[in-house]
Amino acid sequence: MPHPLTALGLLAGLTLLSPAALAALDFQPCADRSDFAELADSQCARVSMPADHAQAGGEQIELFLRRFPAPGRARGTVWLVAGGPGESGAMFYPLRRQLAQAFPGYDLIIPDHRGTGFSTRLCPTEEAVHSPGGAALEGAEWASCYGSLAQAPARLQQFSLAQAADDLAALLARDASTGPRYLYAVSYGTQLSLRMLASHRPRLDGLMLDSLVPRQDDAAHDLSMRSHDVDRAGWQWLADCAADPACGQAAGPKLGERYRAWLASQDAAASDSLRLQLGSLLDGPEPGRDLIRSLNGLLQGDSTALQTAQAAQAARLAPFLAYPQSPPALPLTQLISASENDLQPTRSLDEVRRSEAELGFLSPLPRILARHRGNSYARSELALALPLQLPPTLLLHGSHDPKTSYAGAVSHLQLLRTRGPVSLHRVQGGSHFLLWHASTCSVPALRDFLASPHAARAQRADSECRQP
Repeated sequence: MPHPLTALGLLAGLTLLSPAALAALDFQPCADRSDFAELADSQCARVSMPADHAQAGGEQIELFLRRFPAPGRARGTVWLVAGGPGESGAMFYPLRRQLAQAFPGYDLIIPDHRGTGFSTRLCPTEEAVHSPGGAALEGAEWASCYGSLAQAPARLQQFSLAQAADDLAALLARDASTGPRYLYAVSYGTQLSLRMLASHRPRLDGLMLDSLVPRQDDAAHDLSMRSHDVDRAGWQWLADCAADPACGQAAGPKLGERYRAWLASQDAAASDSLRLQLGSLLDGPEPGRDLIRSLNGLLQGDSTALQTAQAAQAARLAPFLAYPQSPPALPLTQLISASENDLQPTRSLDEVRRSEAELGFLSPLPRILARHRGNSYARSELALALPLQLPPTLLLHGSHDPKTSYAGAVSHLQLLRTRGPVSLHRVQGGSHFLLWHASTCSVPALRDFLASPHAARAQRADSECRQP
């Protein structure tokens, strides 16, 4: 049975880096290039980094990077920063088609964050690819890993968001490629990238933020409030359906009212199970359609539509789980989530349940955080710092994002605009991770941004696209 945590859905300049750390990245053909067709042209590099960037001469860790070279002569380089926390760069590998369309003619460089993928892990023995559970923890590995971490507070600090942000700055400093250089980040990757820019000034010609995280002091949208964000997205879809004659007719009369009445008639256990299942659909391939069909069927005693939607969602996720480094690094997920993004760390499980009692759609995250208070570190004083300066920046965000709420993103956006030109591309009906879930809207916006990111370094007009 999987562990419950599997449900978890940067100093001004680089003057402190040692000369050795500035050596150019050395990419060679990857050892696994024949294992997967989409990796056939990939090149890999392994880079030593200080375990603690404040002690450059001390213990070292290793970071893994993969590059997909552009066909022919590259127009420039795009660095891809994965989400999570706990996700490796492998989350981008199945998206080669979308990446080629969004960034045509660019070399793509994808690092595994420290603690993820083929980079040094929090528990190197238990999370080794060739251990009993592979990169995932299994059986006795849970106790062994977490037990060792409880005795090593210094190691926890080594795997902080701040250290990962310094990694990213150091890697960019080692990139000797010529031509324009851009950075694309998704979800947690946006938080990591902005933290890096709060203390470093890397050479970047543009920044692309997909599904922007809320500010780390935004108590309305932190991880402890994730169910409330999911709930807002769910009711948005029901409201959209009610306003659309065709959808409303297919869904039957007053679907929202019927659902509220059903919830009021159920005991807590039955209600929680359904609310969690419906909440999970909101991060799927066709969230609105799947939610309406599933809910309408369930209210008539038929779970066929829900089962069909869940099967389609699992099939769409399967390619992202195919690589040895695919399993999320759950020790890192728990560590960074608890240390950086849970603004109610003392809230009990009963308090969480009471706060969610009136919601129609749930995320498992708040209850997982309440059940599994574990390792944490003292977060950096830069946690709330804004970037020193932003290059031309494009923010892609879905109006119905259940994970990084649209309201939280817009609030964050207003502050970011005090640091540089930031334009918003709003995807109406968009969910989370728009390069994947809404490529028909996101790919043209990304491609257009690379074609003219500077625009005289003035504020570009905001834009909108409706997800088909």
